[in-house]
Amino acid sequence: MDELKLLLVDDVELFLDLEKSFLSRKSFTIFTAKSGKEALEIVSRIKPDLILVDLFMPDLNGDEVCRELKSKPETSKIPVIIASSDILEGVRERCYSAGCDGFVSKPINRETLIATIEDNLQVVKRRFRRISAHLLCSVKIDDTVIEGVVTTIAQMGAFVIISPPLETGRSIELAIKLPETDRPVTTRAVVRWTASRTADSPEGAGVEFVALSEEDEDQIKDYVASRLSAMGPMKILT
Repeated sequence: MDELKLLLVDDVELFLDLEKSFLSRKSFTIFTAKSGKEALEIVSRIKPDLILVDLFMPDLNGDEVCRELKSKPETSKIPVIIASSDILEGVRERCYSAGCDGFVSKPINRETLIATIEDNLQVVKRRFRRISAHLLCSVKIDDTVIEGVVTTIAQMGAFVIISPPLETGRSIELAIKLPETDRPVTTRAVVRWTASRTADSPEGAGVEFVALSEEDEDQIKDYVASRLSAMGPMKILT
């Protein structure tokens, strides 16, 4: 298997050295950048498999780098993990609102960093396996609740028919009613892409779950597995 390419972006040399030492024993090729602008230039050249970026930097902050990458089709599916001190109010929300795929607190814990990276690389592999469905759901945006329908679902994401459309990178709260369950599955989710209404497809948004509890993740996993078993492999969407 080819080594995966990871881009580490931080203006503090100490953190770059620390993060490189954490990852040196894994099958990764490590690239580094010391500013947001340098990171965007490197991404355009090497198309890394994952990016770990500091939130606060002198030119472009990590959330600005993330928002820029997520706005472009050619880089929108590259997982971006943002690192920052978690003591300031609203830091995590700021990062997830920019479209990031994960957040790690500084000082960085080795096990947490490795687990977050590996989880996101697994999300990339799972993202395209999903099944058709018709599940009622509600989407909460700030203080507004909008009813919708989930038409495809996987363990880590779904497509939701919803109007008006949601902008890419928007953080939402999602509640999905699965069959034969006492309560809806609830999670924070991030809009990864949107679809306009056409003659062949409805208006809606593809979302990625970013805060599923273990219990809710298991419920979705069991639901997807049961549907796949009932429908057979030809019903798996790609």
